[in-house]
Amino acid sequence: QGPVWEAEVDDGEWAEFDSATATALEAEYGKASPATVPMTSRGFTYKLDVASMTQTNTKTNKVRHIRRLDVLWEFQAADGSWQPYSRRESANIESSHLKRILVHLEGSGSLVSTSFQRGGAPVTVELEPSPAREVNTVNQSNCAVRRLGAFWDFEDGQDVWKPYSTENSNPLERRMLSTTAAISASFPPTPSDPVLKAGDARYEVDLGRMKQKSARGFERNIRRLGAVTWAWKDGANWRLFDGVDSRKLELAFRKGSISAVVRSGKHKVFLSQMKLEDLGSGSRTEVRRVELRGDGSVAPTQMTYMKQPHPSLKELKDSHWTATKEEKLKGVLKDVPTDTPEFTNVADWFMDSSGGGFKITKIQRLENSNLWVQMRDKAVLMDSYPTTNKSNQMLLFHGVESALIGQIVKNNFDRGLLAESDYGAGVHFSASSKESCEDSRSKPDPQGDKFVFLTRVLVGDFCQGHRGDKLPRELRPGSDPTSSDLCDSTVDNPKNPKFYVAFRDNQYYPEYLIAFRRA
Repeated sequence: QGPVWEAEVDDGEWAEFDSATATALEAEYGKASPATVPMTSRGFTYKLDVASMTQTNTKTNKVRHIRRLDVLWEFQAADGSWQPYSRRESANIESSHLKRILVHLEGSGSLVSTSFQRGGAPVTVELEPSPAREVNTVNQSNCAVRRLGAFWDFEDGQDVWKPYSTENSNPLERRMLSTTAAISASFPPTPSDPVLKAGDARYEVDLGRMKQKSARGFERNIRRLGAVTWAWKDGANWRLFDGVDSRKLELAFRKGSISAVVRSGKHKVFLSQMKLEDLGSGSRTEVRRVELRGDGSVAPTQMTYMKQPHPSLKELKDSHWTATKEEKLKGVLKDVPTDTPEFTNVADWFMDSSGGGFKITKIQRLENSNLWVQMRDKAVLMDSYPTTNKSNQMLLFHGVESALIGQIVKNNFDRGLLAESDYGAGVHFSASSKESCEDSRSKPDPQGDKFVFLTRVLVGDFCQGHRGDKLPRELRPGSDPTSSDLCDSTVDNPKNPKFYVAFRDNQYYPEYLIAFRRA
């Protein structure tokens, strides 16, 4: 019958839309630019927006949340087979399951269950304590229940992944949950491995190799993202992202992406900070990721986030420069267009750790061939060292006053003009942009603009820093104790550095100048 669509009513309860409205909502769901769906009820007219998942009363402007329930639940019959609940029964159980997640997030609340008639008998599905079960309230017999809610994808081109439809992901998840032993490359395909459908096409699946094969023998990779949901803090309460945004966040989380845009493009989640930012106001709120077991219960977290810069920022390159040869010899700042991936990638790297409350007004790329060549040659030399860290390139922040920008563009940072760090008399950088956003480090100009350089730094091997040191005190790891082969940089804490000090001009290149102001 299709997914169930509901609107939030009073006291956190939800009411189902009529079938015509649900059909109209489903038709817009998943579109890049969905249209609003009009609805009239009890003399009021509403606009339903699947992009923001809200319902707005056109007269009072009161906004309520809407949601889409499209997860199948199953119960284990007396013969051991798994049988699906009806569409409405699954929606009832899923609604209780979502309440259970909110209870977990808020740290308080009662155990969750739902009751209905199945096969003429009154039953209650008890989701807590785990494992979940269905209890016949007349004779107290019970059976296991499970949730088919994991994300499954297939690879459509190199590293381009697309989600399976519910029609195809459910049999994949059913097969995975029915396997008691771990599925590995030695796990042989069996007749019970799913056959997937897409129009008239049929695809065999080999879960041992995680492959999908067409009738012509063409294979594609498949993957299971797992049963995961994401939530955000709305005032004092937690709310759950819908399936599309949860999948988008999970993909970004696993890739180590800096951010993901959600909720109709009006909000962005910064994953290393686990914060949701309103792109209009700059305000931020907490975000959480919740892993689930097969019965839908909350599982211990198995995965950790590893922040990765966008590939375009990982490389030491100048092939995208646009200045003339003469300009590059002198050093020049070139505006980065706001509608380019380059602007987005740099902005995200800055905004991620800024703490929020700022608006970027301009990003400029420094194109100075003399400084660039010096750093490139230094990186080649450091990468030849017989150490683990090599050049250890990092993207770090340095706040500046506007009066110093011209000098930096032409000649790089001048240690004689900079305030001394507690960790050495070199040039100070921070891993987080938040410190560089402080007025003491990026003093606002008369117009209220502040400036930070996103700097590529060859951190190399580092050691504990001390105020006044003109060079690192310690030798490079593994070097001859009688040599003068010192570390490349100093830090505040070698086990978990937040601040870095570099001492040689060819160790750093102020790659991007970010102009911003308070939102």
